[in-house]
This record gives sequence, structure tokens and C-alpha cells, in this order.
Amino acid sequence: MAGLTNRWKRRRPKTSTEKAMTKPPAASAKTRLEALPVQTSYVAIGFSSTRLTDPATYAGDVLANILGQGRSSRLYETLVRQRQLAAEIAAWNYTPYDPGIFGVQLRTEPSKVDAARQAVIELIEQVRREGVTEAELQKAKRSLATAYVFHLQTVEAKAADLASSLSSTGDPLFSRQYLQKIERITCDEVQAAAQRMLDPSRMTTVVIQPSQPPAEPAAARGQQPAALAIKKTVLPNGLTVLIGKDARLPMASLVVAARGGVRAEEESREGLSNLVAQLLTKGTSKRSAVQIAQQVEALGAVLEPFSGRDGFGLSLQVLAQDVNTGLRLAHELITDAAFPAAELEIQRGLIRQQLVAQDDEPFVIGSRLLRRTLFPHHPYRFDPLGRLESLAQIRREDCVAHAKRLLVPSQMVMALFGDVDPEATLEQIRGSFGAMPAGAGTWPPALPEEPLQEVRTATQQVDKEQAIVMLGFRGLTHTSEDRAAMEVATAVLSGMAGRLFQAVREQQGLSYTLGAVNVTGWDPGYVLVYAATRPNEQRRVLELMEQQLQLLLNEGFTEAELDQAKRYLIGLHRMDVQDLTHLAKRATLDELFGLGFEHWMSYEARMQQVTGPQAHAAVKRYVTLPQRAQVLVSPDGQLPAASPAPAAVRP
Repeated sequence: MAGLTNRWKRRRPKTSTEKAMTKPPAASAKTRLEALPVQTSYVAIGFSSTRLTDPATYAGDVLANILGQGRSSRLYETLVRQRQLAAEIAAWNYTPYDPGIFGVQLRTEPSKVDAARQAVIELIEQVRREGVTEAELQKAKRSLATAYVFHLQTVEAKAADLASSLSSTGDPLFSRQYLQKIERITCDEVQAAAQRMLDPSRMTTVVIQPSQPPAEPAAARGQQPAALAIKKTVLPNGLTVLIGKDARLPMASLVVAARGGVRAEEESREGLSNLVAQLLTKGTSKRSAVQIAQQVEALGAVLEPFSGRDGFGLSLQVLAQDVNTGLRLAHELITDAAFPAAELEIQRGLIRQQLVAQDDEPFVIGSRLLRRTLFPHHPYRFDPLGRLESLAQIRREDCVAHAKRLLVPSQMVMALFGDVDPEATLEQIRGSFGAMPAGAGTWPPALPEEPLQEVRTATQQVDKEQAIVMLGFRGLTHTSEDRAAMEVATAVLSGMAGRLFQAVREQQGLSYTLGAVNVTGWDPGYVLVYAATRPNEQRRVLELMEQQLQLLLNEGFTEAELDQAKRYLIGLHRMDVQDLTHLAKRATLDELFGLGFEHWMSYEARMQQVTGPQAHAAVKRYVTLPQRAQVLVSPDGQLPAASPAPAAVRP
């Protein structure tokens, strides 16, 4: 970088934007109301801010962080947690080439808009009048520094950082100096920025309100989200067919899935299911990969292969008028794939590039290492993409045999959801997919893995300015009775209001991102708790993670934590099921894995029924601190010693 600094002649870029008219700051307060077809209200409050190169930018960024970035920020703590005037709120300081905007955004109920807006003004006035604390200042500085460092993980990110700095300021190293200037900001400068920029008499407010009174939430009525009328049919050859009519849009989504994925692989052929799924779209006895791609594009369709832990297959999204054509194409791909040798080499090369690119991602590196540490014998240790060594050994004959062994109707499910004629499409499926030979499945009911008896540790050194700490625990099957309780528990651990987040990031500023994931499988999967931090702080982060997990084991969850986690999960679920292809794939895999195709319909009820004792019991059952995998990915590759779990921890 020194050479770049010396040779690069810095100057202000000569662009047409220099001639653009600059809008003067607002002279008075303005408000605009818009009625739109939404179910809740959205409020945006804006003030005139600075341009990127203005020295006042740094204090403005710190001010935005203190006011509204994170769950311990003033706006979130007051409006969301204490007064419950908003469901979400954030502040930001947008400083482009020309003077920008200091903004506050929030989401709330229509009846609370005025109170929420007034509460924002009161907090702004408080900062203008009294300033900020030294603790708030230091936390904001650490947060901004951490976000910047973690942003530069890949070569692409570094290049984009240089290009963005050069185009915006004329100095390719502007953002590197940004952190130094942030570090020099004082409390007085932050207060001065608030007094200069955040003048309520000059603010602009935009409110988006529902165009009609919002409907009573489905959960409050005790009903499910808008559901398809899905009919399940098992054909004589054993193929399960799900057809759901949804005429809201003239489109349809088709998903065909079979049991497979990494669970059906051997170490010498790791990545085989994914390679087979890719090659299903790359040629049949009738058409080449190019011809298949041309037909898909001519239809305006979307064809996607997929592969994971326990299954693989294809999804196809088409217009309603092209359903018959789409069904014929899907049948051809599934039953007549040719696995051309030339296409195998092309896909092998593309996957190699994916694997090489993933080596730039510390989180992916850590996840791979964790799985191999947690599952020394079970195929869940494999990466769906495989490894460079295993890919090199896969032959065309392996792909043909894998497809023949797994693409058997008795262990396949297909779903067709959308604007379709259920009876006519079922008859077409009977005549095509229904003619597949029955065959016998080769899916073992269970694959054993030796129990964990201790803390297994593993490290990997990477040349990155980041450390990833991961704790892994043996987990649940797809059909485990306490799956819902564990989903809520991991949502609490991931949530920004949860104690893990508060202790590690909000109070200490030690992590850019952290959370927990519940990964289920046909066989027991795993529970992952992770944190990304700076290399010199990895030991402290591990200690805090252990302390907070032990606290949860000792005392369980608060009702507020559970309620927020449930609302978060239900919100994600409602967004997911709006996408027809996602819903078709979800129903297909749920049926394939023994949950039943209607499993998604009862999701909200299952989450709402989880109690504090149930979530606590699930954590105690699966988060076994003395028996776990512990992984560190960092520049020095030095893992902090695993501390014995404390007998009791109190806040």
C-alpha cells in the first residue's frame, strides 16, 4: 500500500457532478403524508447534512451511531424498549459527494405515529442540550472501526473501497484515514454536530400510512397465513405430488426434490450431489446445455438446481401459460440427463472457483472446520460444494450412478404451486413422471456418530483482519419434538435484544456480528453459536460467550426475550411464504423429510406455543458446554484455552 500511496497522484476528481446544483438546507419544517396499501406506518425524518469531505462528517457519523445504531442506542432503548412507540428504529448519516441527509427511520402502528415523532424530537433536543457521554462515544468509535475492518475481508471489498474513496473524494485512501479522524472526535464535537444539523424547526418528515385500516393480524384471529389449497397424491410408482392452486399471479413454481445431499456421499466423492444437480440442467439425449438454456430464457423462466445436507433437486418458475412446457422440460431433465463429459469439466471448474472464492470468507472457513470437528465420521461434516481433492476424483460414471440410485420415485417429492388447473396438470404428471420405474430406495434410516465426550478444539490461520469464534453442539433432527423451542432459543441468542448480543457487542463493542443457528437434519444436526471480532479480542469474546451461555443454562429466558424472538421468527416466516417458489420448495422438503407438506401452515402456532420452560429445557439439552466443538479462525491461528463452564454466573 505504501507504493500506491507514493505513486498515486491525488486530486479532486473532475466529474460532471461538480456542476450540479446544490440544494440549500431546509429553511423550515415540512411534513408529507402518503397513503399506500401497507399494513403499518413508516416514518422518515431528515435533516440537511454535510458532504463526504466535510470535516463535520466524522462527528455526524458518531452522532448517528449513538442515536440510532444498535439495540442499546438512545432511540431504540427509548422508543422500542421503554415506551413501545416503535417496532424498529434507526439513525444514519448519508454523506455523498454533495451535502447529504441525517435521517431517522422508524416503523410503528398508525395510532402511534405522532407520539413516536415527538419522542424522536425530544431525544434530539436532549442531545443538543446535554451532549453525549464518554461511554457512548467510545462505544460508537469501536462500532464504526469494527464495521470498517470487517467490511474489508475480500479482495473485491478492498478494491471497491479504494474505488469508492477515489471517485468520491479524489483520494483512494480516504476511508483508511476516516478511522483515524473518527478516533479523534470528542463529546463536545458530537454535541456541536447535533446543534448544527439537528434543528427540529428545519426537519423534513415523511409518513407512509395504510390506505385503509389494517386488517387484524392472522395470528390474533387464530388462523394461518394465507394458505394454498394443496392436494397430495401418491402415484403408483411411489412419487409424491403436491399441487396447490394460487391464481393471484399468472405464474407457477415447480420443485422436484429427492433424498440425497451430503448425507448420501462418501469422503472421496464429497460434493457429488451438488455436481449431479448442476449437471441435470446441462444436457439430455435430446438437447445440449445451450439448447436447454435457450428454451428457459425464451420462456422467461428461472431454472435453479440445489443441493444440501439431506436432499437435492431442481426448481423451475414459469408463466402460467407455460406450465405444460415447463413440466415437459422438468421431466426431461430428471429422467433423461446425459451428464456430458465436457459439461462435467466445465461445472467442475466453476465449482473449483467457488471453493477458491470461499477461502476469502473467514465465516465459511470456520463453518467447514466446525462441521469436521463436530462430525468426525458422519457425512454432515462434508461441504455441499465438496473439496478440491474430491472434485478431482468424480467421474461421469459416478454422476450417472448417483442419479440412478437416488432419483427414484419412492424417495422423491414434486410440487407445482400457482395459477394451474390441478386436475389437468395432475394428469400430465401421471403420464410423464408417473411412468418412471418404481425402483427401490437406498436411503438408510439412520447414520450413527459417536457421542461428544469433551471439548474438541480446532484452529485455522487466515490472512485476514478478523477472528471468528465458533461453538458447535450436537443438535436436532428435522422431526424433533423440541425443534420449535430450539428455534425460539437460538433466535433469542441471535437477537439484538438478547443478552449474548448485549454483553458482547452492545456493552463491550467486541463483535461486529454474532448469533446462533439451529441446523436440523435427517440425523441430529448441530447448534452453532458464533461471533466475529478483532484478533486481539478473541479470548475476551470467548469468555463472554461462555458466561452468557452459562447464564442462560442457569436461569433461562425472560418473557420479553421470548416475545421478541417469536415476533422476529414469525415476521421472517410471513415474508418467506409470500414467495411462491420458496413456498413450493419448503413444502416439498418438509414432505420429503417426514414433516408433512402442511408443516409451514402451523409454524406461527408452534412458535407462539413455546414457553419459557420449554426453551430453557431445549438449551440445557443441546447447549452442552463441556461437550462441544470449539473453532477459531484468525491471523495467528491461536485458540484461547477452553475454560471450564462456571457453576453459576450472575449478571
